[in-house]
Amino acid sequence: MLSIAYISIASKDLSAEELSALVDQSAASNARDGITGMLVYHAGQFMQVIEGPEEAIKALMLRIRRDPRHHDVYELFRRPVTEREFPTWTMTLCNSEALTVKDRSVLSDYLHQVRAGTGVGADREDAARFGTALLEQFCKAMLRHRPC
Repeated sequence: MLSIAYISIASKDLSAEELSALVDQSAASNARDGITGMLVYHAGQFMQVIEGPEEAIKALMLRIRRDPRHHDVYELFRRPVTEREFPTWTMTLCNSEALTVKDRSVLSDYLHQVRAGTGVGADREDAARFGTALLEQFCKAMLRHRPC
């Protein structure tokens, strides 16, 4: 199996309905392809982890890179995994509004630094490690509010 995390910039601000439709569409496709993952949307940017069979993940990344709903896709990591991080989530949205003010601030700073190539984002490995830690933190928050 393969796991990929990336960030990207939304082509336009998305309404709650548009986000819901995106997640529903992704969940259906992911269920069909054996893919699980988590999507964070914050201030016009996405941060997502997808995991599953290697060929299915590679095909999904090609579709993601071509999707006009966002641009500037930046991979944080691409690594083989033996166990899923999100085994029951074909796709779950972590809207930043559900996060604490502190978590939203940390997320904003992180996304800005990665985009600017400064701070934690200056080193790809550091960016990936920190991004992974953020996603794990958000996942735990999601589980507290929305158990699987």
